[in-house]
Amino acid sequence: MMARGRRAGLLALISLVYLAITASTCGVTPTQQKVVQSSAPVPGLKEALIAKDRAIQAAIITALRADPILAQFKLKVEVHRGRVILSGVVAREKMKEKAEELARATEGVKEVLNQIEVDESLEFMDFFGEYKEEQDSSARKRRPRRPPSSPPGARERPKLPWEDEIILPEG
Repeated sequence: MMARGRRAGLLALISLVYLAITASTCGVTPTQQKVVQSSAPVPGLKEALIAKDRAIQAAIITALRADPILAQFKLKVEVHRGRVILSGVVAREKMKEKAEELARATEGVKEVLNQIEVDESLEFMDFFGEYKEEQDSSARKRRPRRPPSSPPGARERPKLPWEDEIILPEG
Protein backbone atom coordinates (compact mmCIF):
# COMPACT_ATOMS: atom_id res chain seq x y z
CA MET A 1 0.00 0.00 0.00
CA MET A 2 2.77 2.37 0.82
CA ALA A 3 4.44 1.76 -2.50
CA ARG A 4 1.25 2.43 -4.32
CA GLY A 5 0.75 5.75 -2.47
CA ARG A 6 4.30 6.77 -3.24
CA ARG A 7 3.85 6.05 -6.90
CA ALA A 8 0.68 8.08 -7.04
CA GLY A 9 2.35 10.99 -5.25
CA LEU A 10 5.41 10.82 -7.53
CA LEU A 11 3.19 10.67 -10.60
CA ALA A 12 1.20 13.68 -9.37
CA LEU A 13 4.42 15.60 -8.73
CA ILE A 14 5.79 14.82 -12.21
CA SER A 15 2.47 15.86 -13.76
CA LEU A 16 2.53 19.17 -11.89
CA VAL A 17 6.13 19.90 -12.96
CA TYR A 18 5.27 19.06 -16.58
CA LEU A 19 2.22 21.36 -16.51
CA ALA A 20 4.22 24.18 -14.94
CA ILE A 21 6.95 23.95 -17.59
CA THR A 22 4.42 23.74 -20.43
CA ALA A 23 2.36 26.63 -19.10
CA SER A 24 5.39 28.88 -18.55
CA THR A 25 6.71 28.51 -22.08
CA CYS A 26 3.36 28.26 -23.87
CA GLY A 27 4.88 29.59 -27.08
CA VAL A 28 5.73 33.15 -25.91
CA THR A 29 9.06 34.33 -27.29
CA PRO A 30 11.32 36.87 -25.50
CA THR A 31 10.44 39.45 -28.16
CA GLN A 32 6.74 39.02 -27.44
CA GLN A 33 7.43 39.39 -23.72
CA LYS A 34 9.22 42.72 -24.36
CA VAL A 35 6.28 43.97 -26.42
CA VAL A 36 3.86 43.11 -23.64
CA GLN A 37 6.10 44.76 -21.02
CA SER A 38 6.59 47.95 -23.06
CA SER A 39 2.87 48.31 -23.79
CA ALA A 40 1.81 47.68 -20.21
CA PRO A 41 1.25 51.01 -18.46
CA VAL A 42 3.63 51.75 -15.61
CA PRO A 43 1.97 53.96 -13.01
CA GLY A 44 3.87 57.20 -12.47
CA LEU A 45 6.39 56.71 -15.30
CA LYS A 46 5.13 59.66 -17.34
CA GLU A 47 5.13 61.92 -14.28
CA ALA A 48 8.66 60.79 -13.37
CA LEU A 49 9.96 61.63 -16.86
CA ILE A 50 8.29 65.04 -16.76
CA ALA A 51 9.78 65.72 -13.32
CA LYS A 52 13.26 64.74 -14.55
CA ASP A 53 12.95 67.05 -17.59
CA ARG A 54 11.81 69.92 -15.38
CA ALA A 55 14.78 69.38 -13.06
CA ILE A 56 17.16 69.49 -16.05
CA GLN A 57 15.43 72.64 -17.34
CA ALA A 58 15.70 74.35 -13.95
CA ALA A 59 19.39 73.47 -13.68
CA ILE A 60 20.15 74.91 -17.13
CA ILE A 61 18.15 78.10 -16.48
CA THR A 62 20.00 78.54 -13.18
CA ALA A 63 23.36 78.11 -14.93
CA LEU A 64 22.41 80.64 -17.64
CA ARG A 65 21.24 83.19 -15.05
CA ALA A 66 24.42 82.70 -13.02
CA ASP A 67 26.47 83.99 -15.95
CA PRO A 68 26.38 87.82 -15.71
CA ILE A 69 26.51 88.27 -19.50
CA LEU A 70 24.00 85.59 -20.54
CA ALA A 71 21.62 86.72 -17.78
CA GLN A 72 21.09 89.95 -19.77
CA PHE A 73 19.38 88.06 -22.59
CA LYS A 74 16.02 86.31 -22.73
CA LEU A 75 16.86 82.70 -23.51
CA LYS A 76 14.31 79.89 -23.65
CA VAL A 77 15.09 76.32 -22.55
CA GLU A 78 12.90 73.35 -23.51
CA VAL A 79 13.62 69.77 -22.42
CA HIS A 80 12.01 66.55 -23.65
CA ARG A 81 13.41 63.23 -22.41
CA GLY A 82 16.86 64.71 -21.80
CA ARG A 83 17.03 66.48 -25.16
CA VAL A 84 17.47 70.24 -24.78
CA ILE A 85 16.42 72.99 -27.20
CA LEU A 86 17.93 76.44 -26.60
CA SER A 87 16.39 79.47 -28.31
CA GLY A 88 16.54 83.24 -28.07
CA VAL A 89 18.87 86.02 -29.26
CA VAL A 90 22.35 86.99 -28.02
CA ALA A 91 24.83 89.63 -29.13
CA ARG A 92 27.89 87.48 -29.92
CA GLU A 93 28.67 84.01 -31.29
CA LYS A 94 30.79 83.32 -28.18
CA MET A 95 27.67 83.80 -26.04
CA LYS A 96 25.75 81.26 -28.10
CA GLU A 97 28.59 78.77 -27.65
CA LYS A 98 28.78 79.47 -23.90
CA ALA A 99 25.04 78.81 -23.46
CA GLU A 100 25.37 75.49 -25.29
CA GLU A 101 28.41 74.57 -23.20
CA LEU A 102 26.48 75.25 -19.97
CA ALA A 103 23.56 73.13 -21.17
CA ARG A 104 25.80 70.20 -22.16
CA ALA A 105 27.52 70.30 -18.76
CA THR A 106 24.20 69.76 -16.97
CA GLU A 107 23.62 66.27 -15.58
CA GLY A 108 20.98 64.25 -17.44
CA VAL A 109 21.35 66.08 -20.77
CA LYS A 110 21.56 63.65 -23.71
CA GLU A 111 21.58 66.10 -26.61
CA VAL A 112 21.52 69.89 -27.19
CA LEU A 113 19.93 71.62 -30.17
CA ASN A 114 21.15 75.22 -30.18
CA GLN A 115 18.68 77.49 -32.02
CA ILE A 116 19.98 80.72 -30.43
CA GLU A 117 20.34 83.53 -32.96
CA VAL A 118 23.16 86.09 -32.96
CA ASP A 119 22.36 89.78 -33.44
CA GLU A 120 25.56 91.86 -33.31
CA SER A 121 23.54 95.07 -32.97
CA LEU A 122 22.33 94.16 -29.47
CA GLU A 123 23.94 96.04 -26.62
CA PHE A 124 25.10 94.38 -23.43
CA MET A 125 27.31 95.07 -20.44
CA ASP A 126 30.62 93.20 -20.70
CA PHE A 127 31.71 93.23 -17.06
CA PHE A 128 34.95 91.27 -17.49
CA GLY A 129 35.88 92.04 -21.10
CA GLU A 130 35.16 88.44 -22.13
CA TYR A 131 33.33 89.36 -25.33
CA LYS A 132 35.48 92.27 -26.47
CA GLU A 133 35.66 92.29 -30.25
CA GLU A 134 39.12 92.16 -31.75
CA GLN A 135 39.32 95.03 -34.25
CA ASP A 136 41.87 95.89 -36.85
CA SER A 137 43.45 99.32 -36.27
CA SER A 138 42.32 100.49 -39.72
CA ALA A 139 38.74 99.39 -39.03
CA ARG A 140 38.44 101.41 -35.82
CA LYS A 141 36.20 104.39 -35.86
CA ARG A 142 38.23 107.55 -35.76
CA ARG A 143 37.16 110.39 -33.51
CA PRO A 144 37.18 113.86 -34.93
CA ARG A 145 40.23 115.72 -33.75
CA ARG A 146 39.76 118.66 -31.44
CA PRO A 147 41.28 121.98 -32.37
CA PRO A 148 44.79 122.47 -30.97
CA SER A 149 43.72 125.54 -28.95
CA SER A 150 41.18 123.53 -26.92
CA PRO A 151 42.19 122.10 -23.56
CA PRO A 152 42.33 118.28 -23.29
CA GLY A 153 38.88 116.75 -22.88
CA ALA A 154 37.10 119.80 -24.27
CA ARG A 155 34.48 119.37 -26.97
CA GLU A 156 33.34 121.86 -29.49
CA ARG A 157 29.89 123.07 -28.73
CA PRO A 158 27.54 124.55 -31.27
CA LYS A 159 27.34 128.32 -31.28
CA LEU A 160 24.14 129.80 -30.08
CA PRO A 161 22.34 132.40 -32.24
CA TRP A 162 23.08 135.33 -29.92
CA GLU A 163 26.83 134.62 -29.85
CA ASP A 164 27.52 135.37 -33.55
CA GLU A 165 26.16 138.84 -33.93
CA ILE A 166 23.64 141.16 -32.49
CA ILE A 167 20.64 141.67 -34.70
CA LEU A 168 18.95 145.04 -34.35
CA PRO A 169 15.38 145.65 -35.41
CA GLU A 170 15.03 147.75 -38.52
CA GLY A 171 13.37 151.01 -38.47
